[in-house]
Amino acid sequence: MKLNAFEGFLLVVGAAVLGGDFAQGAKNKFRLHDSPTFIGGVQPRHLEDPKLLSECAPNKEPETGVPAEFDGREAWKHCPSLWEIRDQGHCLSCWAVAIASTLTDRYCIHSNGTSNFRFSDQDLLGCGSKYTGWTSEICTGRGHRRLCAPFPLSGCQGGSIGAAWKYLTNSSLGLVSGGWYKSDYGCVSYKYPPCDHTKESCYKVGKVPKPECRRKCLTKYNGTYPLDKRAVTSACKFTYPADSNDTVYNNFVKKVQLEIMQKGPIIGAMRLYDSFQKFNPHDENELYKPSGDEKGDFFHAVKIIGWGIGHQNGTELPYWLVSNSFNYYWGNRGFFKIFRGKDVHVSAEINKHLSAGMPEVV
Repeated sequence: MKLNAFEGFLLVVGAAVLGGDFAQGAKNKFRLHDSPTFIGGVQPRHLEDPKLLSECAPNKEPETGVPAEFDGREAWKHCPSLWEIRDQGHCLSCWAVAIASTLTDRYCIHSNGTSNFRFSDQDLLGCGSKYTGWTSEICTGRGHRRLCAPFPLSGCQGGSIGAAWKYLTNSSLGLVSGGWYKSDYGCVSYKYPPCDHTKESCYKVGKVPKPECRRKCLTKYNGTYPLDKRAVTSACKFTYPADSNDTVYNNFVKKVQLEIMQKGPIIGAMRLYDSFQKFNPHDENELYKPSGDEKGDFFHAVKIIGWGIGHQNGTELPYWLVSNSFNYYWGNRGFFKIFRGKDVHVSAEINKHLSAGMPEVV
C-alpha cells in the first residue's frame, strides 16, 4: 500500500514514539482512526495542568477595541521574522520550532525592531530533551502518568509544549541564537535538512538522529554559548471555557486577540485530521475547516500571528492566521488560515491548546 505525504507524516509520528511494531502495522493497513491515542509530535494535554502554566493575562482592552482583522506581519513591519517560515524537516520538532519562532518575533517586537535575535529551535530540541521537570505529584495528580514518563521533551520524537515552557522559564539560561540547516547564522543552527512536505519522501520511516545538546557555538560565530543565551521570563496558557455561552466564548477569543495584539504571536496545537492532507492552500482566501466528525489522535504545533473573517459559500467564517513549519512551498507561502469557531471539532481543537511565552529583551 502506497502512503501519501500526510499519511507518511503520521506514520513517522507513530513510529518515532511507539516504535517499529506500529510502523509495520501502519504499513500493512494505515487508517487514521486506528492510531493509538497520544502519538503526535505535540502533547497538548500537558497544558491543562495548572501546576505547569498560569493563565495568560493581557492588558486592558484599548478604547478603540479589537479590530475584526489583524495581521502581525503588517502590524510589526520592522520585524522580518514574522514573514519567515521555518522547516522542521523530517524531525517531529514542531513544538520546538513554533516556540523558538514565537520567541524570535516577540523579542523583535519588544525591542522595537532594534534586535532580530533568532532563537535556536535546535538548542531547545537538544538541551531541553534532558529536562525532567515533571514530578510524580503532577503526573499522578492529573492521572497522566503514562503521558509524563520518561521524557516530555524527547526531541524528534515529539514534545510537550507545557513542559517546554516550564523548562525555559525554570532555566536561567534560556536559548541561544541559531539559523536554518547548515546556516552560519547564530550560535547553534538547525540540524535537520528541509524537505518537501507535500511529498511522501519527506516522511520516510527510519531512525531520526537524536538531537544533541551542543553547548558550543559554531566556529564562525562571533560569540560564546553562555553569553549568547536569552532568558524566557514567563509563559502562560489560555483555558478554553467549558461554558458554551456565546458571551463567555467571545470574551475568551477577545482575550486571546488582545494577547497577540499587545505582546505578539502565540502557539496553537491543532489536531490533525485526514482532511488536512488535502488542504494545501496556495490561495490566501482558502480556509481550513474540518467537517466536525473526523477522528485523529495526532497534534501539530503552529504559530498564530493574527485573525480575520473569511467567506465560504456565502457564509462568514472567523479564522486564525497561522504560520506553519513546512517551508515556503507549502500552503500560501507557508501560511494558512484555520477556522476559529466555538465548536472545537470544526476548528481542529486549536482553541483548546493555546499558550505563549515572553523573552527577556536585553
